[in-house]
Amino acid sequence: MQSYVRFRTDLPGADARTPLGAFRAWGQLAEAEIVDPWSAKRAEEVCAWFAEHLPVPGLSSDQRLAVFWLRAECRDMIQRLWDLVSVLRENDLGVELLRTTNPGRVCYQDRFQVAAIPWRRRWC
Repeated sequence: MQSYVRFRTDLPGADARTPLGAFRAWGQLAEAEIVDPWSAKRAEEVCAWFAEHLPVPGLSSDQRLAVFWLRAECRDMIQRLWDLVSVLRENDLGVELLRTTNPGRVCYQDRFQVAAIPWRRRWC
């Protein structure tokens, strides 16, 4: 069974139900310009590596709630992402590593990742 990992921060996402992942959280920190230059350089190096090695799909507007999960076997990518997690944590963001075999309704996939719309809990 395929396994996936995701780094989830404590920053709320646009829908306020799904917290931001590491890349989107870094984007918010960078925009706010509150990160020291050394940390920013480290984070930008990680992001530049991913921009070169990880496809960025175009999702339709009805897929805007999708979250991205790396395939667990992509150990090199996960290891590099820990560098970004370190920068986020050094800037007082909570980050946790999630693992799943059922990320939600998959709307995009490639050999490194899936984008999935999370399942929503239904209450009685």
